[in-house]
Amino acid sequence: MRTSEKVSAELKPLEDLRAFEPRRIAVQLAVRCLNLSGRLPSDEQLNLAQQIRRSAISIASNIAEGYARRSARGYAHYLMVAHGSLLGLDTQLEIALGAGYLDNDDLTDVLPLVGRAAGLLSDIVRGLGPDIAGLE
Repeated sequence: MRTSEKVSAELKPLEDLRAFEPRRIAVQLAVRCLNLSGRLPSDEQLNLAQQIRRSAISIASNIAEGYARRSARGYAHYLMVAHGSLLGLDTQLEIALGAGYLDNDDLTDVLPLVGRAAGLLSDIVRGLGPDIAGLE
């Protein structure tokens, strides 16, 4: 562990996690995607719809996992995993749109949340510094 990496012995309160904006946005995104995935055709429920649900849930879950980490490096790792899931979700939504399973109106509420979550995650990881985030 590098000396620039801070370690905390305290557990963060659940209320703080629930108020943490990236997690709040990710939960909203997951709920919307869960509802949206149900609109895909029945033959896609075990494929694309399930992948959309998994990715959306993974984003919120990894943000929460990272938030609970005691080191900045562990925090950054989980935020980068969440960001990867977010990019995967964006790709899956684009595929569903291109295949005609969803239309632009379906994504009106979802895509701004994708963009907001991506921006917040990028800002946090960048703010941790390149040595902590493993971007050296």
